[in-house]
Amino acid sequence: MTVNELRIGNIVQIKNKQAREAACSLDVYVRGVSDNDMWGDTVLVQNACNENVYEALIKNIAPIELTEDVLLKCGFKSVSGDAMVHKINRHFRLEYALGEYVLRIKTDRHDSSYVRVVRSLHQLQNLYLAITGKELEVDLDSK
Repeated sequence: MTVNELRIGNIVQIKNKQAREAACSLDVYVRGVSDNDMWGDTVLVQNACNENVYEALIKNIAPIELTEDVLLKCGFKSVSGDAMVHKINRHFRLEYALGEYVLRIKTDRHDSSYVRVVRSLHQLQNLYLAITGKELEVDLDSK
């Protein structure tokens, strides 16, 4: 992962042991990015549970893999086997194939689709924002 992939609001995980111990949650929100030639690229992150903000090196940040559980917490519905669907409106929907990491953007109007490989939550968040102009609602705390 590079800082160029991230934007403010993305949800990622801490993978550094010391940072994990200081955090109350592995999942953190990106609040800023910096490319620093001296120390290395850094990300300003905020804990989801106590709202503490701190800097972390990009090498200590990991993407959240898209799983059925994560997709369900993003509003996707399981339709059959490994297929998941998120309706944006009555003419536009996202279809995700779990085993293939393939996101299809479908529209009913012209029976067209766009296919993109998406493996992580921050990639899905970025694509959703680009398509809809809105943030993807994600509730990782829900059961």
